[in-house]
Amino acid sequence: MRLCSNQQRTLSLLKSNMQLVINPDHTKKQGIYAVSARAKRSDIPLAARMVAYCDQSEEEWAAKYDIKAWAMAQAQLCESTRPLRIFVVHPSLLEGNPKNAKFPARAIFNPVILEAEKELITYKNVRKTVTNAKTGRREIHDRVPERCASPNIFEPEEGCMSFTHRKPKKVQRVFRMTVRYWYPRRILGFWVLWRVTEQIEGLKSQIFQHEIQHMEGENIFHAK
Repeated sequence: MRLCSNQQRTLSLLKSNMQLVINPDHTKKQGIYAVSARAKRSDIPLAARMVAYCDQSEEEWAAKYDIKAWAMAQAQLCESTRPLRIFVVHPSLLEGNPKNAKFPARAIFNPVILEAEKELITYKNVRKTVTNAKTGRREIHDRVPERCASPNIFEPEEGCMSFTHRKPKKVQRVFRMTVRYWYPRRILGFWVLWRVTEQIEGLKSQIFQHEIQHMEGENIFHAK
């Protein structure tokens, strides 16, 4: 999602009332410790402000914390008891870098994990020698489907912008999964939320899981 104007004054206005909450108090059910509510089309301007705030703060965060914010949930930018299910991504992720983690827009609304199995099941055709029950002879069957299971779990190191004082932590993530989400799209002059259902993997899957944790009142350092 792109802002309509590149003027510094407009960006400053859009950035207003945003603040990255560092080291939030887990005893208070607000921000990343509150369960986020479903976002609506009327919340698209809020997503634009989030994008502006993150873009303007990138250099400051890099200098202060030596960390890059690949994504940021709305719950991390407020101390509300009812944050919204929106996260924004770094602009480089719109180009599919790194590791082909391509997003259709800067803002993602209401992400839901539909399927996240711990094993990947595939079938391949193999040649097998079997005994014919009638003739007793051994025969070669060229196309016998064989079920193959492989792990769908990986353990990347993750940091979190809400805990800049803490070192990255190894976490268990599902590598490939199916998600549903919405993103702002302009059609015939009107902004709408466009629904997407897709299979994702790698870094993109990791980002979805990290941000959804924030929306559920959890994070990599504090789980329910």
